[in-house]
Amino acid sequence: MIPIVALIFSIPGLIKSYSLGKEKGGEAQIKVMTYNVGVFRDYNDENRYVSDVKKSLAKVIKEENPDVLCLQESGKWPRNTASAFSQMIGYKYYSVNPTNGNSYFSKYPLYDVKSFYNKDLTKFADIKKVKINNNDSFYLANCHLNSFRISDDIDDINEKDVYKSVIRKLVNGFMPRAKITNLLLDKLPDDKLALVICGDFNDTPLSYTYNEMKNAGLKDAFHTASRGIGITYCGKLPLLRIDYFWYNDFVEVVSYKRIKQTTSDHYPLVMEFNINKGEEEKE
Repeated sequence: MIPIVALIFSIPGLIKSYSLGKEKGGEAQIKVMTYNVGVFRDYNDENRYVSDVKKSLAKVIKEENPDVLCLQESGKWPRNTASAFSQMIGYKYYSVNPTNGNSYFSKYPLYDVKSFYNKDLTKFADIKKVKINNNDSFYLANCHLNSFRISDDIDDINEKDVYKSVIRKLVNGFMPRAKITNLLLDKLPDDKLALVICGDFNDTPLSYTYNEMKNAGLKDAFHTASRGIGITYCGKLPLLRIDYFWYNDFVEVVSYKRIKQTTSDHYPLVMEFNINKGEEEKE
């Protein structure tokens, strides 16, 4: 009976972690890529030069050719370095945050959203208004929530006190993560404009963060347009889905995919979508 009871209690978690979604197909207006690049270090080769990693990632970016690229852990690079990388990958507009390492590279103009500013929130997330043309714009939030850093203990898993370390990290991580999640949702623009939130949330579909995003009316693009478990992390704790694309009702997802690029310990994700202006605006 114990395995049966355990299976019953695990069903909600399995439903959230597995998707039977399906790509809509057809033309897409916008293509966005999100990628935690791990400060441009090769996860599998620590001796590899950062410049070489940037070149290999630039190749992947050019092949996918997203309209907007959101990076996490891109480092606290000076403006001239960001400009050089932007030129390398062929983008006219860019914005880098030296506080949190979040970066945008875009084919379209990027505008700051004043209402989003908060000294605690902007340590973890940024939001821009992306102007496609005179008639179409959308909000794009780029997030990197703090990690529990449990993977640091994996190599010492047989040590006596490692479990205490893991528990302590979990306890110390839950409260800040909950605070940032609530602050993020509270600061989102409330006007009728398409909104996409992407990045490394460092939380699984069973988490408080995930549930709050769903409760706020946001949709998980993986569940909309993909199938399977949707692993996004390829580090020491595999089989995790901790990177996301969230969107509101003014976004119509056409496709979602994971790119099997393992330079970083995260996979890059790509979402294509159309802006749905709603019936009121159409009239």
